[in-house]
Amino acid sequence: MEATEQHGEFVKIEVDLKTVAIHRGNEPVAAIKQAGGVPAAYELDQVIDGKLEPLPDDGHVVIKGGE
Repeated sequence: MEATEQHGEFVKIEVDLKTVAIHRGNEPVAAIKQAGGVPAAYELDQVIDGKLEPLPDDGHVVIKGGE
């Protein structure tokens, strides 16, 4: 999952090779999966400093844009 620098309520992020718009702020991993059409059984990773970091299904991600 990667995000691009944007301003406003929504930012565009890449989920499973698809660009989707999602609310800026604290978002549950389950909501990000749903927005990207990712099956609940699949693991979602976030790119942090060039490395893939797994996201727990019951976790949250702070979406700011530019991640």
